[in-house]
Amino acid sequence: MKAARSLFIVVGVVAVVVGAVLVWGRLRGRESSRAVGAVSVAQEQQVQPENGSKPVNPGTEVITCRENPAASAGEVMASNSGARAFVEVKTSAVERQGDQGTCEVVWTLHVAAPGSEEFSPVVIHREKEEVNPEALGGDSARYYGARVLGWSEDGRSVLAQATVAAIEDWFKPVVAVYGMEERKLWTADLERMFAARVKKDCTLSFGVGELVSAAEVKVDVRPFEWVEDQNCFPESGGWVVDVRQGTAAPAR
Repeated sequence: MKAARSLFIVVGVVAVVVGAVLVWGRLRGRESSRAVGAVSVAQEQQVQPENGSKPVNPGTEVITCRENPAASAGEVMASNSGARAFVEVKTSAVERQGDQGTCEVVWTLHVAAPGSEEFSPVVIHREKEEVNPEALGGDSARYYGARVLGWSEDGRSVLAQATVAAIEDWFKPVVAVYGMEERKLWTADLERMFAARVKKDCTLSFGVGELVSAAEVKVDVRPFEWVEDQNCFPESGGWVVDVRQGTAAPAR
């Protein structure tokens, strides 16, 4: 009996690790295959861009809600002007409420002005997640990550992304643009922004691309490959999201 129980625990741990790796691979695959301003984003190795930012960071490792708090921070990305930024995601310990529980997730962007050694934290997004304490880390778990996607060429704006994903290939990004001169943050929840444009049971995939202006972001929007009705979003393709105004329009 003890041997069987030990084997069950080992198998469970392996399943959680494999699930996290699969989700992280999907996040990296979606976020790492596009150009961000003048920055070429590589999935495996760092790339020296022609302009814009210094070598691109890989973002945070994905984390999930557990009995204890967790945190992950990405590498620092510098702009041409010398400004720097990195992102961090934290989860609180799960608070049990009978057979259910809650967990708070907070994504934070840390920015430093040119010549400054001190980083200032700016919260990008926060969510209160409902979780099943008995199934932590299982197939139904959600995973959280974040990354700095790039700087504008003048170093005045930085683009970051907070992500929520699930093993069954569901992916939700919140994009954020921080203006260094204004010291202001603008965010856009892409799933909510496009919710009114899709048919029922249509799950969209969002490929966040480059900053095309100080607060406009190029995004590729289309149904996930596994969605049966690929025409559930007739306007698939490139979009430009104005994060300051909270609007979106097809790219021209």
